[in-house]
Amino acid sequence: MTKTVLIGCGNSGRKIAVSGIDIVGFCDLSIDRAEELAKKYGGEAYSDYRKMIAEKTPDAAFVCTPPYCTDEILMCAVHSGISFMTETPVTRQDGKGKDIAEKIRENGITAAVYSELYYSRLMRVIRGFCKKYQVVQADAEIITPPPAEFWKRDGDLSGGILTEKGTDILWTALNLFGEIKNVSAVSSRGFVTGIADYSTDDCFSAVITFSKNTILNLTLGSYGTADDGLKLRLYAYGKRLEFSGGEIRVYGETFDPGKTKKMLHAGEEIPDEVCADCLVYRNDDITPARAFINALESGKTDSLESYEDGLRVTELVREINSKTVRV
Repeated sequence: MTKTVLIGCGNSGRKIAVSGIDIVGFCDLSIDRAEELAKKYGGEAYSDYRKMIAEKTPDAAFVCTPPYCTDEILMCAVHSGISFMTETPVTRQDGKGKDIAEKIRENGITAAVYSELYYSRLMRVIRGFCKKYQVVQADAEIITPPPAEFWKRDGDLSGGILTEKGTDILWTALNLFGEIKNVSAVSSRGFVTGIADYSTDDCFSAVITFSKNTILNLTLGSYGTADDGLKLRLYAYGKRLEFSGGEIRVYGETFDPGKTKKMLHAGEEIPDEVCADCLVYRNDDITPARAFINALESGKTDSLESYEDGLRVTELVREINSKTVRV
């Protein structure tokens, strides 16, 4: 069994902790948070990640820390020969990401990027839809309440709303629609008021065209009343796919139960429910953390979104940010 540690015990860290994997150490600047998870899931609590790595000698680490302090932790993991999974954006400092990527190659470790959608069964459904049909237009939206975390309220620490909310969406779009051809983006602030030290845009909108001739309309906002996660709609001629709340509905398709075996043999996904107007697909139990551990233990790490993949899209987001019109 792969022995792992968790660095960062906030909301993202808690998602890792419930994945049912073997975590021997929990680290957070707030020792109370680390102790809470250690008591609940087993393992030992730390407030110093270096001490935890030295004492626990893990095989892998999950790094769920704010992007402004992640580079130092990742470099420590790399120098210790520890494989890791981290969140996007993978770096906030120019040049640091390339240094980390170089050390990853030199030390031959596995470095992956966390993504709620990328490793799920629903991503296979989305890929199948895009392979079968020419997707003309895609609409992606994440609207949440104003951020509670201090670093998300600070544009310099978080990188801004596109960096914080849109990096994973852009990586998904690159996988589905090819390279970016053109971007037109605007952002603004002023909707969110009455929050101290709030210095980031609270609205972002972009129209992005891709090499497969798909147009993506991307909308991000921090002015909502609830966090409903990503909402995604893909449009093809006479077909539509809608993703929301861990479920996909495909309109304009039919399902023949007699072809189930043939579909399974071809690697196609079987719908969980057949409605009068759509096919419904629901998520499986494979979390990103479990997908990472499975890849390490099977040696099939090509299935992972690599650190270099994350670095590439992080740099792309930085470029889009530099061209965004502030209104």
